[in-house]
Amino acid sequence: MAKVDPIRDLNLLKDILNNLRETNMRNYIMFSMGVHTGLRISDILTFKIGDVLNRDKVIIKEKKTQKPKEFSLNKRLQKDIKEYAAGKYNAEYLIKSRTGFNSPITRNQAYQIIQNVSKEFKIENVGTHTLRKTFAYHYYMKTKDIAELQTILNHANQADTLMYIGILQEKINKNTSDFDLF
Repeated sequence: MAKVDPIRDLNLLKDILNNLRETNMRNYIMFSMGVHTGLRISDILTFKIGDVLNRDKVIIKEKKTQKPKEFSLNKRLQKDIKEYAAGKYNAEYLIKSRTGFNSPITRNQAYQIIQNVSKEFKIENVGTHTLRKTFAYHYYMKTKDIAELQTILNHANQADTLMYIGILQEKINKNTSDFDLF
């Protein structure tokens, strides 16, 4: 599996979200859910409209870990979901495929959507996990609470979390670029 990075530039992230909101609301909701909740794409794709509509908190059983996880939906995401869900049924998948009666897009389709965004905005090293890493990176930059982020991501230790979001490598690169023995 190729290494993917978070989207570190907040202005770029805003541009991506604005573009998706204007061009494809379904893809915008998927992307926004990822960068605002830190959920894995495999969990986002399981949601039906009724699971998230008019809710500020949601509890799921994570697909990968089989552990329960509670997460919050911020006010903007709640509003966007409400707008997007207008005229849809609670039993419809949130990120619904255009093929079939009522099925979510596949993980491969989600990957392709993110790849198309990366080409349009000229960003490298992205994949479905970029959304989760973007959430984690900005959560850490805003709070500096690595212990809490470790809990959110369900990581074994803080070093893994720092490596996961690329902070450790950023720090190493900065320190070694200025390092001179003489």
